[in-house]
Amino acid sequence: MNVKVVAIFLCLVFYALACKKDDENFFASTVDLERLAFLTDSFLCTAIKEVPGLGTIPWTANCEVYVADTSLEFRFNTYQDTINKGIRETVACSYVPIQEGRFRIGILDKYTQPIVFNTYAVYARSLDDGDVADGFWIIDTTQTNYIEITELDLINKRVTGKFDLHFRMKTQGSHGVLYSERINFKSGDFRARIE
Repeated sequence: MNVKVVAIFLCLVFYALACKKDDENFFASTVDLERLAFLTDSFLCTAIKEVPGLGTIPWTANCEVYVADTSLEFRFNTYQDTINKGIRETVACSYVPIQEGRFRIGILDKYTQPIVFNTYAVYARSLDDGDVADGFWIIDTTQTNYIEITELDLINKRVTGKFDLHFRMKTQGSHGVLYSERINFKSGDFRARIE
C-alpha cells in the first residue's frame, strides 16, 4: 500500500477523533413533545419546549408564585387533563429575589458544595394523580439559564417576567416511560398573582 495514502488516512482518522462534536447525542423521546393540558381559569406561562435533536412544541402551563421567607417560588405545572387535574410536569424556580431584574439560575444539590447560585430550578415529571415522581432534571450549567422579573407589583400581588431554562436528566423514571435526557424551555413568558 502506498505510504502517502496510509499517512493521509491516519491523519484524517486522528483529525476526526480530535474534533469536538458540537452536537452531542443524548437520548430523546417523543413523549416529551406531547402536548399536556393546562387550566384556563388560572394564570399561565408560555415557552418553546425543546428536546434537542428531536424538535420543539409550543408549551403552556399554569403559573403559581409564592412568597417563601425573603424570596419568590415559581411553579409552572401541566396536567394530564382538565378534569382529573393530575400534574404531569413541574418546572420550579426557587429563591428568586423579590425585586425586578434578571437572575442567573444554577443547581441546588445537597451533595455538591458550594451551591452554584442562590437561585435554582428543577424540572420533574409525575404520574397517577400527580403524586408519583417519575423523572427528575436539574439545570444544565453549561447553558445560560435565567428568570427575569420585568414587573413586580407587591401591592396588587402581580408579577410578570421571562425565563430561559435548559435541563439535564438527574433521574430517569422507573414506571415504564423513558424520558429525554435534555429538555429546554426557551423564550418563556409568565404573568401571575403572588399567593
